[in-house]
Amino acid sequence: MALVTSRLSKQLIAELHTAACPEQAKRNARFFKTDIGQYAEHDIFMGLSMPQLRQITTGYLKDVFLQQKHPSDLCWLDPLITSAYHEVRLAALLCLVQLMTRTLKKKGYISSQSIYDYYVAHRHHINNWDLVDCSAHYIVGRHLINRSRKPLHQWVKSPHIWTCRIAMVSQWWFIRQHDLTEIFKLVNHTLARSEDLMHKASGWMLREAGKKNKHALIDYLDIHAHHMPRTMLRYAIEHFEPARRQTYLNKKAPV
Repeated sequence: MALVTSRLSKQLIAELHTAACPEQAKRNARFFKTDIGQYAEHDIFMGLSMPQLRQITTGYLKDVFLQQKHPSDLCWLDPLITSAYHEVRLAALLCLVQLMTRTLKKKGYISSQSIYDYYVAHRHHINNWDLVDCSAHYIVGRHLINRSRKPLHQWVKSPHIWTCRIAMVSQWWFIRQHDLTEIFKLVNHTLARSEDLMHKASGWMLREAGKKNKHALIDYLDIHAHHMPRTMLRYAIEHFEPARRQTYLNKKAPV
């Protein structure tokens, strides 16, 4: 069966290359900051959109399950998740997200634990914000909703920005279930980070938490707004009324 899945992986990669657009690849490279010294330095793009990738990976998974109804492991994704091409890695993550949904809706597929373990083992290949944002909450957050959140408290302290962002964006699944037990603790660990992409992620999660419990967000901001990175604060208060937004933007450190 390994030969079957290996062949299918090669077919998927070939299909992605066929659908790729060189001009779109150039635009993607600029958008995702691939120049020397930027956060995605040296990342390589084919030139595919997210809708294209979703359509192609959905068809790919149908072929996988047609020829291997109950896959026992995820090694068939190895050539995808380790690819030098951004969109191929993204395709692997979209497959994992779809597998997680299948697994939790129907019994008999590969386990949620196996999908989570595979994701964690390959997280250093999840090395851009879109790769994290399309997958972390669906896989890590969804798996840990009724389990220990200890890994998140370890990852959020990581010097590796994408590992830290995985910990933060995973919160979105908890927040959607009205579970705010971890979000403010995790944000505390990102207040002193220098990366703008982490400030945006933390602010985004604070904003989402505020949609579920505005008073909890206000209580947090009343204590921390004066020393929050400006980008994080702006994201967090985006849905506040203008007067309250301005109050937090003008907030000074206590004497």
